[in-house]
Order: sequence, then structure tokens, then C-alpha cells
Amino acid sequence: MQSTELRSELQSQVAELNTLRSLPLNLASTPQKTGSKSGTGEVHGLVMKLVQKEKQVVQLQAEVERLRGQNPTAESREAEERLRRERDRLKWNKLSEEVADLKTKVGTPGP
Repeated sequence: MQSTELRSELQSQVAELNTLRSLPLNLASTPQKTGSKSGTGEVHGLVMKLVQKEKQVVQLQAEVERLRGQNPTAESREAEERLRRERDRLKWNKLSEEVADLKTKVGTPGP
């Protein structure tokens, strides 16, 4: 349980770091040219929204990967179907051979 919490926290911090790195340098490090606090506050709010969205993206990507792991793909289903058909074919061949052997032992002519 703790490892999943730590992994989630790590993903959250990576998302935040990636978002901050993607911001232009002048936007992230210096206040607006007007020098007003509201401009800086707006930038901070925008950064926080971007960080939150990035966290959501990371969480959704993790959820998609988890669901992909749970649901077999079409390729794996096809492979399982081929294996099943091959096993069935081998069973039928073995049964046919056994029937032919028993007919020769009994002495009845085959088809």
C-alpha cells in the first residue's frame, strides 16, 4: 500500500516538474511587465492549473495501462484460439487413429 502511495506521489511530482519545465523562462521566473501582483497571481494560478492537469494526465495514463494489463488484447485472444483449435485437431486425429486401430482389431472393414 505504501509503495503505491509513494509511486503516486512520485508521478505527481514528475508531472509538476515537467509542467514547470515546459513553461517559458520569462513566464515562470519573472513577474509581468506591469509589475502588478494580480498579474503574478494570475500566472501562479495558471501554473497551478497546468500542474493539476498534468497530474490528471499522468493518473489517466496509469489507469489506461492498468486496464490494458487486465484486458487481453485481440492478438492474445487470437493466439489462444489458435492453440485451442490445434489441441482440438490433435484430439480428433488421435480419436480417429484409435477408432481405426479398434476396427482392425475387431475385423470390421472401415469406410
